[in-house]
Amino acid sequence: MTPASPPEAPVATPLPSGGRKSLAPQIFHNTGILAISGLVVRGMGMGMMVVLARSLGAEGFGTYQRAESFVALFSILASLGLDMILTREVARASARTPEYLAGVMILKLLLGPLCLALVLGFAAVRGYQGDFLWAIWCYGFVLLLTTIAQTFDAVFQGLDEMGYIALANIVNQLAFVILGGTCILLGKNLRWILTTLVFAAVVRLAVSARLMARLRLGWVTPKPAALFYLLLQSVPIAFATSFVIVYQQLDAVLLGELKGNAEVGWYKASAKFLLFFTVLRESFLVAIYPVFASVAHGDRERMGGLVTRAARYQLIVANYFIICFIILPRVAPKLLGAEFENTATVLPIMALMLVPQTISITLGRVLVASGNQKRVMVATGLAMVVNVALNLALIPRFGYMGAAAAGMASEVAVAGVNAYYVRRYVARTHIMRAVLRPTMAAVAAAAAIHFMPWLHLYAALPLAAILYAAGLLVLRTFSSSELSQGLILVRQGVARLRGNNVAAAGSPETH
Repeated sequence: MTPASPPEAPVATPLPSGGRKSLAPQIFHNTGILAISGLVVRGMGMGMMVVLARSLGAEGFGTYQRAESFVALFSILASLGLDMILTREVARASARTPEYLAGVMILKLLLGPLCLALVLGFAAVRGYQGDFLWAIWCYGFVLLLTTIAQTFDAVFQGLDEMGYIALANIVNQLAFVILGGTCILLGKNLRWILTTLVFAAVVRLAVSARLMARLRLGWVTPKPAALFYLLLQSVPIAFATSFVIVYQQLDAVLLGELKGNAEVGWYKASAKFLLFFTVLRESFLVAIYPVFASVAHGDRERMGGLVTRAARYQLIVANYFIICFIILPRVAPKLLGAEFENTATVLPIMALMLVPQTISITLGRVLVASGNQKRVMVATGLAMVVNVALNLALIPRFGYMGAAAAGMASEVAVAGVNAYYVRRYVARTHIMRAVLRPTMAAVAAAAAIHFMPWLHLYAALPLAAILYAAGLLVLRTFSSSELSQGLILVRQGVARLRGNNVAAAGSPETH
């Protein structure tokens, strides 16, 4: 056995139960569960963001967000990308899942305290104090608790138990909203609000552990070979993830150091407006990742079609959010207050970033699912270099607008490299061709809204959706087969909600 080999003989990677015809309903069902729960979670989170921004102001909200970004820079040390490896092995129906689960948990229990010590040590060296230091402590403990809970989530994802992930996320956010909202109503300061994040993370871990116990997977003491395999497989993901974290969080940290917490508040608030799309994207990718893992080593043509459609559907949805935030950025100060007027300035750039970001994340998941995580490391490493260089050059002069430009350039870089690697090592895709018509429909809808500046937001937002949907249909973006499959999936979803059994014969096929 070579060092790169897993501690068991490789086995075939079967399709999810039900074979080829089960993929579309499976993805639709899992995406629906996670999307609905995610929208509930993000809806509560968005409400809390509005309340926090209005009660804390740009300076206080910036402190809150800057601490989160600072701790996130070290977060990969607490997990090393082990969760994606665990999900992949569970999805492949590995007989050694209990051993891998125990191995991942042991490694995280060793890595967590080391990560926390590094975070606090660096904070001490930098001389951080006051509310910012308190926030770092709180986010550090939240990181440790969440990392352990995400081990259970990785198993749930591999077993298609997406409802468990949804329940844990809702409980976590609900606990924070109740506790944090109570603190705000009672007039408590930022430290009280930050402490409620820790209590919410404890509740989330308890719920995940209880749900995990229901699966009765058992625990098997991992052999050294299993631990070595997990580390060997996860290290490329760890490097790739660390690069992503750096180029996604460094901007906020540098903004705080060079321009102050208020600019962090304006900048990070703009990213929060995109959470409604990112939760839909993440729900879809979590649902489809096990399918990527099972199909990746089979029919390359089928894999290429699956990846193209996965990216295309996400970008079709992303276009609506891009329309709204480019044409209607005034939504930011309307919700957050006049102190966040600058958020409206940067919001269009952050919205456009959704396109390369969605492509890069989707193709990155494809590379990991196919065992090409080292390629992801190279792509994200390049993006990190671009991001760090541009942030250092642009933030001192342009502040939060320079940070947004650096972020856009980084996402374009990693998307391009990931696309090259997927095309060469996994399958041939046609993403750019597939999104041409949706882009035309989005441009037409945006132009129409632009020439109606008198519209109120409550009228402009739904009108943009109607015009965009009409453009998609007029341009025949969806084939008749896709439309019929969509109708079948909607009927099946409605039937599930009503408690009816859906006949397998009506399931559409995913190519």
